[in-house]
Amino acid sequence: MITRLSISNYALIRHIDLALDPGFNVVTGETGAGKSIMLGALGLLRGGRLASRSALHPDAPARISADFAPDPATAALLRPILREAGAPDDLPTLTIEREISPAGRSRARVNGHAVTLDVLHDLSERLIDIHSQHNNLLISSPDFQLDTLDRVASDADALAEYRAAYAEYRAALGEYSERRDEIESTRRDADYIKFQYDRLDLAGLQAGEMAELEVERAELASRIGSGESLVRAAEALVWDDDAAIPSLDRAIAALEGLADDPDAAAALERLGALRIELSDIADSVARRAGESREEPRDLDAIDERISLIGGLIARHGVESDADLVELRDSLGARLRRLADAPAVLGELKARAVELKRRAIEAADRLTALRRAAAETLAATIMEQARPLAMPNIVCRIDVTPGKLNASGRDTVEWLFAFNKNQEPQPVGDTASGGEISRIMLVLKCILAGRIGLPTIIFDEIDTGVSGDVAARIGRLMAEGGAAMQIVTITHLPQVAARGSRHFKVYKVDDDTSTGTYISLLGHDERRRELAAMIAGDPADPAALATADSLLSHTN
Repeated sequence: MITRLSISNYALIRHIDLALDPGFNVVTGETGAGKSIMLGALGLLRGGRLASRSALHPDAPARISADFAPDPATAALLRPILREAGAPDDLPTLTIEREISPAGRSRARVNGHAVTLDVLHDLSERLIDIHSQHNNLLISSPDFQLDTLDRVASDADALAEYRAAYAEYRAALGEYSERRDEIESTRRDADYIKFQYDRLDLAGLQAGEMAELEVERAELASRIGSGESLVRAAEALVWDDDAAIPSLDRAIAALEGLADDPDAAAALERLGALRIELSDIADSVARRAGESREEPRDLDAIDERISLIGGLIARHGVESDADLVELRDSLGARLRRLADAPAVLGELKARAVELKRRAIEAADRLTALRRAAAETLAATIMEQARPLAMPNIVCRIDVTPGKLNASGRDTVEWLFAFNKNQEPQPVGDTASGGEISRIMLVLKCILAGRIGLPTIIFDEIDTGVSGDVAARIGRLMAEGGAAMQIVTITHLPQVAARGSRHFKVYKVDDDTSTGTYISLLGHDERRRELAAMIAGDPADPAALATADSLLSHTN
């Protein structure tokens, strides 16, 4: 509930500060006094947008704040929102503030922590329910009718059970449909998929092979370069006609005929030693050169393998041989799934059918709860609405099972008749605006007794009634105030007299401006206000006597 509401520098309001009663609060005042300004300020507190810059003072920011004392159930709903927003969640007290600068810039805080307008909206919709005459159109909404029925049915556990079963069924159905579509696609392209798979499988691919081949090729190319140098060295030493060793052999042969020449003998000895050393070197070089002549064939094989893998990468539009391996395995898996398709699809379909059966069972339990609640709700609406100038009202709430959906399988339709011998029809087709207003009031009071509702603010929904009906509406609101906080803006003295706290909105002119103010009325002030509402004269003796009679019924 709202414990305090403060509004400053907004439209005609310079500053008001209200302490609200936890029960039934009434707000009265002349038309145009500024009651709608209060609702506009509350709309801003709920995260609404500023309708007009004319609502702002040019020299100071507009400030609206409210203190709340949510009950434990409401606090449990608020805490996750506060935590996600990073705001303190030290409930049960909560302060929501909104400030708008003259330039239109807005700031919002919750318990002193800056938040977005979306957070304000999420919090306030769990704290404040503003109901005006245009909200009466909600009663024709299928979503509103179903949601209200569920609240009365108290079927939260059954609804959660159904939604879980429905979600599981939809997931199974989606898996079956996805697998079926995949298999159909594979079957249409089976020949091509097999061709691609066979080509990749025949290639004997391994992830990372391309990088290893590149390294191996670089090393081999380096060795081939060295081998060419060794061949040239071997040719210079041995293989060419004018190679070093054959030339050396001819020199030795020429010197062998000069054995008696000491110089020739010395040269011959030295050449012999050189021949031995050079032969050893030549043998080593020739052996290495001979080995290197085999390596170009290995290089050709590596180049061919690199070309094969590179071609496959380009053909399939992938980045690496690892991607080719993944593609090959994926194609193989598709072919295997195609082979296993009948058994797999059979299992998936059977699972979906079973889960649908469970969802239908859960939906049927939900339908049974809704039908029972529909009878109770229709009877309660008629019981509480008949005293409100609707003596012939007939209400019937039809719950018709259909296709499964996220909320069950039920179509809910509220049908009303307001005259004798009239067949019940959809509420939007048969009820007047005043009748719909009173039905909505009845609904709010019924819900207040069954679930924890936020503070409800009624904006003149009692327009168009008077006399005994107005008195009954006042009693109904007072009874609702015993279960929840109600704030109503009214022009009816019969309603205003029932409030546990009575506020008056009024205007005051000074030399330069007009201001809107609101005051909590004491007993005597309240008598005079009611007399003014009854007769237009706060001092009229008869009107004051009627006011005293009305106030005598106040709880």
